[in-house]
Amino acid sequence: MSRKCYVDITQAELGPRNALLALAECVACDSFSSESLSEELRLAFDSAGWNLYFPNKTGKSAGQSKVAVDYAQPSFARRLEADNLSREFAVRAVRGRKKSDYQPLVLDATAGFGRDSFLLAASGCHVVQAERIPVLAYLLEQALKTAVQNPCKRQALAAQRCRVVCGESTTLMADWHGPAPDVVYLDPMYLDPNKPADQGLKASAGVKKNMRALQLLTEIYEANYPAAAKAASNQALFAAATSLAVSKVVVKRAPSAPVLAGMQPSSCLTGKSARFDVYAL
Repeated sequence: MSRKCYVDITQAELGPRNALLALAECVACDSFSSESLSEELRLAFDSAGWNLYFPNKTGKSAGQSKVAVDYAQPSFARRLEADNLSREFAVRAVRGRKKSDYQPLVLDATAGFGRDSFLLAASGCHVVQAERIPVLAYLLEQALKTAVQNPCKRQALAAQRCRVVCGESTTLMADWHGPAPDVVYLDPMYLDPNKPADQGLKASAGVKKNMRALQLLTEIYEANYPAAAKAASNQALFAAATSLAVSKVVVKRAPSAPVLAGMQPSSCLTGKSARFDVYAL
């Protein structure tokens, strides 16, 4: 039996329960109302919004871990401040030495939890967040709706510059309609065989939880849709990106990770936690 992600209706009143059942269908989940499934990945709504819960059987925090797509979290919100934003490696790699009024169209073809693309939007880029996993695409959409209403002007404007597209990136890029993106941004999952838990990246506990949740979602998605793994191969992603982008492709990697698809970049920026390979076109 394939593993699944579930929409948790255990705490729902009778009225909201029907809405949650409809949600389960639209985000390709199964609903459930039994605590016996608490060990599975589940999507649940509480006073803070939508959250993903997943089993964590290691360390002191064994039990359930929780992650969310939330651009207002204090540790992330600080990164959106002007002085900090200009030092972000993702922003520097995508914008280069262009003037501050440069507003490129960026396709984040592997959006994940959307943090890098939201940083780019806060810097003035117009961003398409492409995410193939329906549950995650839904969470990205909900996060943007929340951010648009944030009293912080920088947050609200960044959200207005983003839109989410759900689908396989290689297909989306091959069938792209409208102006081609100036930059395609790729952050494909990289699993270091020597460090499977944290994917070879030096990261905070919060970031590692996001990685673990993303890994679980990917495993569930690809187990239920085997063709998805092939479509998301490094070679396919890189070829599609270089065919579509107007000026450059930027690839985020772990500092010690091999270059994507064996292709040497034009330049790279390396920080403590990640490396950004830039492919000028």
